[in-house]
Amino acid sequence: APAAPAGARLVAVAALALPPVMLLAVGVGLAFRGGGVAPEQWQPVAVGLAASLLVLAVVGAIPQVQRAALPMVVALAALVLWSAASFAWTASREATFEHVLRLAMLAAAAAVGVVYAARPRAALSLAAGLALLGAIAAGAIEVKLLAGSTEAFVGSRLSWPINYANADAALVWLPLPALLALAAAQPLRPLMRAGLALFAALALAVGMTAQSRGAAIALVGALVAA
Repeated sequence: APAAPAGARLVAVAALALPPVMLLAVGVGLAFRGGGVAPEQWQPVAVGLAASLLVLAVVGAIPQVQRAALPMVVALAALVLWSAASFAWTASREATFEHVLRLAMLAAAAAVGVVYAARPRAALSLAAGLALLGAIAAGAIEVKLLAGSTEAFVGSRLSWPINYANADAALVWLPLPALLALAAAQPLRPLMRAGLALFAALALAVGMTAQSRGAAIALVGALVAA
């Protein structure tokens, strides 16, 4: 009799862990394939997000939005609505449609984040996953640079692996707040914290080679908010 509830809990935990693992794996996989803004490059992530939200709904893991997340949710919803309203005056309906779909994908990603932020252990697992993949990305880029590969740059800006400087900066800077937070976590062993700090510094340095002003502003805003 006790085995059934334990098994059910195990299935629920596995299902709850699936969305961020799926999204992180697909996102990093697309990044190292040279992903960009073309629909065929971001549609797999959109499908993964839809599956993630479905899994979260099935296991009853979609809670009420926390008050701290409301400003972000409202601002993102307003951006999606404003972009959709631009159909009234756009010169290219096809390009506008794709833009609205990309924004909707970002809104879905934010929904997954809000769900996990409401559960401390799930939020910690997601942050740890982000930190790990950020360290992998920064390390791979650094190896590429140390190997003297000229194809890593377009002009003076980092263009590998995504071939788009702003996205390359985002690839290593999105996980940076998680790396910094874990590097400052007192329960971790000093050697582990030192390694996390090393990769945080490496990610910061590698991201700077992209020379992305937008990413720099976003990073400062994220660190202030964190």
